[in-house]
Amino acid sequence: MPFLTLGAEKHELRIGANILGGRDADAVTLAPLSELAAAARIVAEASGAAVIERVSLDATVTVDGEALGEGALPLRHGTRIAVGSCAMTYGAPRGGGKERPVAPEPRRAPARPTEVVPIFTSPAEAGRIVEVATARTFYVPMSGAVIGRELSSDVVVSGPGVSRRHAVIRPSAEGFTITDESTNGTFVNGERAEPGQLLAHGDLLRLGANEFRFEAHAARAKADPAARAVTEMQPALAAPDAEPDTATAGALGSLRITRGSLRGRQFQLERPVCAIGRADHNDVCITDGSVSSSHATLLLKAGTWYVVDLRSANGTYVDGYRVGGERALHGPCTIRVGTVKMEFRARSGGAARAEPPRRLSLLQRIAALW
Repeated sequence: MPFLTLGAEKHELRIGANILGGRDADAVTLAPLSELAAAARIVAEASGAAVIERVSLDATVTVDGEALGEGALPLRHGTRIAVGSCAMTYGAPRGGGKERPVAPEPRRAPARPTEVVPIFTSPAEAGRIVEVATARTFYVPMSGAVIGRELSSDVVVSGPGVSRRHAVIRPSAEGFTITDESTNGTFVNGERAEPGQLLAHGDLLRLGANEFRFEAHAARAKADPAARAVTEMQPALAAPDAEPDTATAGALGSLRITRGSLRGRQFQLERPVCAIGRADHNDVCITDGSVSSSHATLLLKAGTWYVVDLRSANGTYVDGYRVGGERALHGPCTIRVGTVKMEFRARSGGAARAEPPRRLSLLQRIAALW
């Protein structure tokens, strides 16, 4: 049976719900937890799979150092869970029921300027899907992956509109395909997925209310130059004092760095979801120490651009205001990630540009009649 350890204490988890906090019948009987209000629950299956999810938004719950979001998160042997100041370790038995030792809590290194987003690794990944709202990353192996609400799925997704077995990503000679097996549909770039639809690097997947960005492994992306040309962001250097350029033909928008060591660098936004961060996998890769590995996401929805902060260490700002969650971008504006300032421009004259309607005065309306 899976179990939790807290110092010298150990608690075996039952099949079903195990509440972290409180004194109810389903509560985990670890002494420090009983003094806290119910904050989260671990749901364990007979197969050995388990997930953790919040039951209260008031408590602080972290998994491997990252704040637990609203969705269910799969647990693996050795996962560190903290409810407030109460730190525990999750353990799972090997096949056949033999218990594995849990490694002691590692000595914490000094705080770094930016966080590292946790990932769920697979030994032979060929692609991955990244949750837009949280930057949680799930690797897709060469054998493909099942996405759904069922705990045995390769990618567990909860929330309204998600089926137990929602969609399947499979390899093919051309790359990866996605097949919808749900009741409410799987959407790729806003359109309902066709049977066996081919995925391109950077495609936006929507399952219920959950949005993911599909990223092909670098080696596979290079094998298909045509797909890469459509989705890859092309940076272009500009003179530091040059006037900001608008998006080039075919681009949905542009970003131009106006402050920082990369001042003058310009990025063309060529697909509706673009990742910003310090790590190499980002579309807008900014190698600055104040920028988190996965810092923010630019997302085009229904003709309006949004920026989503991915719990970055130093924050995302739009025109000086810090972004809490996501914020709509109406017309040209300034985006700051860490200490790096950029000018954002949507494509002019197209659906991507979404500026609020201007209210005309009475005199202006009379003048427009002449």
